Parts: sequence; structure tokens; C-alpha cells
Amino acid sequence: MGAQSWSQAGELVAAAQRLDPEYFDPRVLRVAAAVDRCGSRPLRELVTGAWRGGTPDYDPDGKIKVVKTANVQRFELASEPAEYVGDKEDSDAMLIPRGSLLVTSTGVGSAGRSFVYFGREKLTADGHVTVMPLRCSDTDGAYICAYLQSPAGRQQVIRLHRGSSRQIEIYPDDLLGLQIPWPSGEARQAIGQQWLSAANAVEKSRSSVQSAEAAIEKFLGIKKDDIEAVREAPWEARSGSLSLGSRLDAEYLAPQINALRRSIVSMGGMKMSALIKQVTKGVQPDFYDPSGPILVVKSKDVNFPDFQLDKCERTFGIFSSYLRKGDVLVNMTGEGSLGRACAFPDLGDSEQDAVASVDVAVLQVNRADILPEYLALFLNSWMGRRQTTALQTGSSGQQHLYPAHFREIVIPLKYHDDGNADLRWQQDIVDIANERSRASTASADTGRALDGWFGNYINEHVDLGTIPY
Repeated sequence: MGAQSWSQAGELVAAAQRLDPEYFDPRVLRVAAAVDRCGSRPLRELVTGAWRGGTPDYDPDGKIKVVKTANVQRFELASEPAEYVGDKEDSDAMLIPRGSLLVTSTGVGSAGRSFVYFGREKLTADGHVTVMPLRCSDTDGAYICAYLQSPAGRQQVIRLHRGSSRQIEIYPDDLLGLQIPWPSGEARQAIGQQWLSAANAVEKSRSSVQSAEAAIEKFLGIKKDDIEAVREAPWEARSGSLSLGSRLDAEYLAPQINALRRSIVSMGGMKMSALIKQVTKGVQPDFYDPSGPILVVKSKDVNFPDFQLDKCERTFGIFSSYLRKGDVLVNMTGEGSLGRACAFPDLGDSEQDAVASVDVAVLQVNRADILPEYLALFLNSWMGRRQTTALQTGSSGQQHLYPAHFREIVIPLKYHDDGNADLRWQQDIVDIANERSRASTASADTGRALDGWFGNYINEHVDLGTIPY
């Protein structure tokens, strides 16, 4: 390197007051320079401040939802994980103001996600989420969020991280210095409105999943409040019963879980062990590469009915088996994601291959008894998640759901008079929920269109290898 190059590098380091080489990656610097050429404004001019959430005092009976990293998605604050705090957290200092930009701020692959909140629900953030109330219009706020979610924006956010060994942090003060491309008001209005329309459609589609769950509740004759009303303090668990399940944790036989299982069994529910033909574990690719031909479905991707293949990472390699239409994928690890499921879709004429990652189980089911989509929908409902939570093992955030535990999950089924499963009833429930899938597909199309707009406007190639997903 010549003396002039060393001098320039020294000037950059001195100006940024940083020593991490990733911050000065030429691929990242080229995009930053292109943003500046377009005309930009620092984020600090567009928000009133920035702070991290706190350490919540969780309360299962609380009414104020906690926004965690896993909740922050492109066009919504996901309903899971659902953790709450009590009214003592209800203060202006604790609550997220309406019209706030939220950015996840810790963890490789999870840091740098963003969403702008315009809702009315009382929310508070945990310490992994940065809150930045907007000082601009709603459409400009949506425009800012759309940029941060684009490849260029996400790259520039992740560039700000500090730390190493997967313990990375993006600090509020660093976020405030982020440069936001600032086109004409007409362009910002158009982009912001597209983002808001997609977010509103996704929010509206939530009711379709709730309606599908309500149809199952009606068949069983139970509601969530009925189960939560069952007393749980204290309870006894007989050692013989625990031994039968090879368990030592008393939560395995908690009264509320027992009441739920009894209600499902009384209506002809079956254990998953009778519905599954085969369970296999996912694979661990040697590396990930955005240009790879093989999709890798990781735990963050697993959801139903809004499963989106375009969010999956990619790799190269040859694997012993690949995912097929109707495979049911179930997360086996992770606080908030454990037990979440999806049904793998039909890829049509695509020659695309996909595999599940090592923390995901792949189930083949007996389709004469149960539809894969119905099973995934039920496992994602409160009735399914309560069962998987009771069956998990481990502690201190290192929970696991092993394939052997699947046999204990009870699934509600409706039957014809001849004793065969009523698959039409299952399909009707799936059809109710599929409005969510349609909204998710439409929002994914909107996301790609917005990414394309920013790509054309900034007019600088973004190397996806600089963005860990």
C-alpha cells in the first residue's frame, strides 16, 4: 500500500474513531459514498432521540407487551414471542411512543432489523431493541424504515456494529449518525405509502389466523381464558407420571396443560406419534453464500401461513435429502421460536432445492389423517405452543424440543361417521388462515419492489456477502 493510501486510511480511522476493519470494507464504503452523492440527511435530524429498551420485569398476567428482537419483522411486530409486563411499567419513560422507529441492536444475523410502529397498543422494548421516536411525517418515517430494510440500508446499519465473537452491539449514538438518502418529497411519499399499505394489509390479515384458531376452539368447546383460569399454585406431579414421560420437570404436568390435553382428547384428539410417519433432523451447511443454489430453511424462517422462501439463506453442497411439498418443519430450539412450524410449499416448476438447518426437525405425516398445513397451523396456535412449551427441556434460554417429545403433543381431529378423518374440515380452517399467506406474499412482492427502487436510486452494487442474515 502506498504512502497516500496509508494516509487516507489513517484519516478515515481518525474521523470515525474506530479500529474495526469491517467498518472500512471497500464494498461498504462504496455504497456509503453513493448514498452521500444522492443527497442524504443524518438520522439524528429525523428522530427526537434514541435509546435502548430496559430489562423488563416479566409478568404472565401483565397487559403491556414486550417488543423483543424476534418480534421485529419487515412489515409487522410479530405476535410471537408474546411476553408481558405489569402496569408498573406503564410510564412515558417505559412505553414506546407512537411513530417510533425500532431497530434490533444485538446478535449476528439479527441485529439491524427495523420496523416503524404507528399502532395504539401499549408496548415496551427490551434491552436488545433501540427506540427512536420520529420527528417527521408518518410517510417519511415509513420511507426511512423502507430504506433501512433494503440491502443498502441494512448493510450500512450492520456496518455500525461493535464487538466480536458473535457478541455484537449497535449502539444508539452510532445509529443517529446513519446517513439516509433523501430524494424529492414526491418520491418519499410514494415509497412511504407503499410501505404503509403493505404493513396495514399484514396487520389486517392477523384476524384471519385468529378466526382459524377460533374455529378450532369452537370445535373443542374451549377458549384460552378457560385454560388460564385453571389454578396452578401449587400443584403436585407424581413421580410415576414423570417417569412415564422420562421427565423431571414439574411443568410437564402443570394443571393448565393437563386441562388443555384432556379437552382435546375428549373430542377425539390424537397424539402426534400416531400421525407422523418419519422424523428427520436438518443439516449444518459448511458455509453460507448468497449466490448458492441451495436454500437453507433456518428457525427464523419457519412460520405458517406466512412462510417466505425468499428470506432463506443459501449454500452450496450435495445433501442426502431435500425438502418436499408437504414436509412439516418444526423449530427445536430458541426462546420464542421453539415449537413454531410451517408446511413446506410446492415449488412448482422451479429446479430450486432446499434443506432444513440443524435446529429444525422435518416431519412426514400420514396425509390420510391430517393435512400438513393444518398441523402447522395448530402447532403455531396458542393450543399448540402451550403444549410445546410444556414439553421443552433445558433452562436459562437453552431450551430444546426433541423429536421424541412430539409423541406427547395432542392434535384435535374431526371425523366422519365412518371413522375417517374429516380432511375437508381441516382444509376449511386452513383456507380461513390463508388470507394471512396472501398478505405475506403481497408484502414480500412490495419489499422486493422497494429494494429495487433503492438499488436503482443509489446506483451502487450491494455485495450481499456483507450482510449476515
